[in-house]
Amino acid sequence: MASWLATRNGDPDFLLLRYEDMIENTVSELGRIATFLHIDADVKRLVQAVECSSAENMRKLEKSQAHLWSSTRETRKDLPFVRAARSGSWKSELPEICVMQIERAWGHIMRYLGYPLAFPEKSPGNGATLEEMLLGNIASSGTVKP
Repeated sequence: MASWLATRNGDPDFLLLRYEDMIENTVSELGRIATFLHIDADVKRLVQAVECSSAENMRKLEKSQAHLWSSTRETRKDLPFVRAARSGSWKSELPEICVMQIERAWGHIMRYLGYPLAFPEKSPGNGATLEEMLLGNIASSGTVKP
């Protein structure tokens, strides 16, 4: 993510999407994707696409067609490919120490992207600019190196 932000942020040929936004405002975010790809899609067509690709419909397709898909053909059928389809569950599903480690390593970028942190006091980079974060000028103490 950091490399994409460093090289593409502000580039008209780069579209940043957050899973949380796609879950919360699915039709609107799909409209952004269509516009980005220069696809003329009216709201009715976007709503239909969202309904057809809902987690519930995808689970139904998985049950009836998983044996046909290259990504699921050789996988365990007792572990679904389409899971909860909700955001933020990793914080409750992973052990607390893992959440802390992820946020310690990537919290500065998560914060920049608007994600709330479970352990903000353990994440370095408070107040650092995007450039400082991406260039690695953040010391482990959380201060910006000169």
